[in-house]
Amino acid sequence: MINYDKKIAEADYLLAEHSQGKGYASESLCAITEYAFNELSLNKVIAATCSTENISSYHLLKKQGFVKEKGISNKIL
Repeated sequence: MINYDKKIAEADYLLAEHSQGKGYASESLCAITEYAFNELSLNKVIAATCSTENISSYHLLKKQGFVKEKGISNKIL
């Protein structure tokens, strides 16, 4: 989802179990964020649905430079 007025996009991903751990989410998230910033000139990309209990996804977002924002629930990154 993209909000052009606020220059913010939301990036979500969901992989089948047999596709996890192969770098698909990392590659996709990298492409999405690069496109959002470089081609669409957005200011922010958020990943609003990562449970901190999903360690692999949590580490992926941290590796990609996402940060937990103040005021967001501990269940959300």
